[in-house]
Amino acid sequence: MNVAESLAAIENYNPLLNAFISTNHAAAAKPIAIKDNIVTTEMPTTCASKTRNPWDITRVAGGSSGGSAAAVAARLVPAALGSETGGSVRQPAALCGVVGLKPTYGRISRYGLVAFASSLDQIGIVTKTVRECAELLPLIAGHDPLDSTSSAEPVDDYTVDLESGVKGLRFGRTPLRRRAGGGREARRRHASEFR
Repeated sequence: MNVAESLAAIENYNPLLNAFISTNHAAAAKPIAIKDNIVTTEMPTTCASKTRNPWDITRVAGGSSGGSAAAVAARLVPAALGSETGGSVRQPAALCGVVGLKPTYGRISRYGLVAFASSLDQIGIVTKTVRECAELLPLIAGHDPLDSTSSAEPVDDYTVDLESGVKGLRFGRTPLRRRAGGGREARRRHASEFR
C-alpha cells in the first residue's frame, strides 16, 4: 500500500516492507486503522482534503495523527494507530475526545515506521476508552527482532488495575516558582492536589 506521508515528494512511494504491527498475528483479531489522512508538515500535501474534528468541523482534529483521532471519534473504526514524536497522538486524541497513548519507548516495535526523529518517535494508540486502549496494547506490543530498540520485557496485562482507579496515586509534581505570598506551603498545597 502506498505510503506518502501526505508529501507530494514521495507520493508514489511503495514500501518494500510491512510494519511489525501490521503483520502481527495477535493484532489481526481486532480491526485497526493503520493508514489514514495525516498531514505532518507544512510542505506541499497530497491530501485531497483536510481532516476535521468530527465534533465540530470548524475545528481541527489536531496534530499529525489527527486522522486517527478523528476516525475513532467519528466511530469509523474502533481503534487507530498513529506516530508520535512529542504529542502527535495525545493532542489529537484530546481535541477529538478520545484516548491517546504514547507507550514507553520500545514497548511497540517501530519497524516500518516513517520516523521524523528516530530517538523520539513511537507508535501510539487511539481508542474510545481507556479499557480499549489497555486491551489493544498487549496485542501489538512485544519484542521484534527486526527493531533493535524494541523491548524484550514481557508484555503485561494492562487491564488488571483498571477498576482500582487513581485515588492515592502520585503522578508527579510541577514545581511552582516562588511568588509573593507563595513559598513552601503553597507548593505543598499544590502537590497535595495530585495525591
